[in-house]
Amino acid sequence: MKIDELTRQVTLLGKHHIDTDEQLFSYQHSVEEQIKTMTEKREQSVKAHICQSNRLGYYLIKRTADTSQMAAEIKTLFIRNHIYLHTDSEKDVQVLRARFLEWKNRNACKLN
Repeated sequence: MKIDELTRQVTLLGKHHIDTDEQLFSYQHSVEEQIKTMTEKREQSVKAHICQSNRLGYYLIKRTADTSQMAAEIKTLFIRNHIYLHTDSEKDVQVLRARFLEWKNRNACKLN
């Protein structure tokens, strides 16, 4: 190792009060989480900018385990834009899931 690299490493450890391996791994994990969060925010910002440039609405729907809730949220966004769906959310989710799996299987065959 070069002395400059070693100096930077020791400075980092001292600056963040890292004395043990556990503290180092904890610090590494927190930095990785920060990078992940910042990357996600940047991606959303770029998508929003592209939509705005093309005069399109951009809405972010949080993924949840409750697909019916997500479907209801999507319907609400549609209604705001004067698109009305009069169906059962649970059935919508089942139909969309089936169509997605068909599409996925069809495209997986093309890739192989």
